[in-house]
Amino acid sequence: MQGWISSVTEFSPEPGRYHIYLNYGCGWCHQLLGVLALRGLYRSDSDCSEQPITVTHCGCQRAGGPRGTWEYQGYSIPPGADATGVGLSCMRDVYNVGTPGGCGYGTNQLTIPVLLDKKSKRVVSNDPAQIMLMLDYWAESLGGGSSGSLYTPELREEIEAVNSVVYPGINNGVYCCWFGGRPGDARFDEAFPLVQDALAWLERRLADNKAAGKGQFLLGTSHPTLADVRAFPHLFRFDGIYHEMMLKGHGERIFGESSRFPLLSTWLSQHMFGQLSAQRATCKSRRASIAPTCPCTSRMRSMTASDSRPAHGCRRAMCGRRSGKRKASARRRWR
Repeated sequence: MQGWISSVTEFSPEPGRYHIYLNYGCGWCHQLLGVLALRGLYRSDSDCSEQPITVTHCGCQRAGGPRGTWEYQGYSIPPGADATGVGLSCMRDVYNVGTPGGCGYGTNQLTIPVLLDKKSKRVVSNDPAQIMLMLDYWAESLGGGSSGSLYTPELREEIEAVNSVVYPGINNGVYCCWFGGRPGDARFDEAFPLVQDALAWLERRLADNKAAGKGQFLLGTSHPTLADVRAFPHLFRFDGIYHEMMLKGHGERIFGESSRFPLLSTWLSQHMFGQLSAQRATCKSRRASIAPTCPCTSRMRSMTASDSRPAHGCRRAMCGRRSGKRKASARRRWR
């Protein structure tokens, strides 16, 4: 589903009008949280009702009958967690609440994240790539801060060039390995080099930036861009979740004494996590981790030691992401 927040559409940019349903365990949802935090649209230490964009964390459990039937409810929303005030209890309700008879959309996919217009009670978009661009472009009109766009016109071509490596090699690449079986299976062996090559490419890029005296972020800037925000959530999960679950322990980790990625680990732990307090506040390691006792999570946990919230009951790391390929972010401009 794709509508557009714009001054010339039915979804005009207004503070407090929009709501996002997401899951802290999902890397794609985490990308949205990064944009929300860095653009001043959501603060984890504030009451949800006071946010420019309100947020509901969905549960990790699907409810109802089999997919394709009306009984299928998609991901459940814990009692009392729906911050819209509408009282929705599952993603089927979210997708259908603003449609004729409350059932006009049906039960196809019911994925998260979802951007909902509270005014019309209609879904604006369920494409995280497009939601990020809309939120960044209209951040100030939506009630956010004036910290500066993450996707400025002069950097868009370079941001998309980085994403052309990060998306297939990291964000989607780990899933291709997961769905491809195990090392030795044709599909796994086809996808695995994409992941390793993307990690090495990012390390070389950071090394080139450093040698040229540029800034610490992926584009050589002194501030993060959408390239950093897109890459961070999946790399944040890489050692603690993806390496064991999706890569079956095959290949190299980012952290460790023998790691070939010292600059990438520094970018991840010191710059994106350590330097950016707003980004750090979006990292819910206890909810992102599928195995709280797994030793692979120690690095992620040490980075998020201040996260004292109780562990969520999720046993899947990437709860809301639809499988299969999806297009890289379009460069649509909103007027």
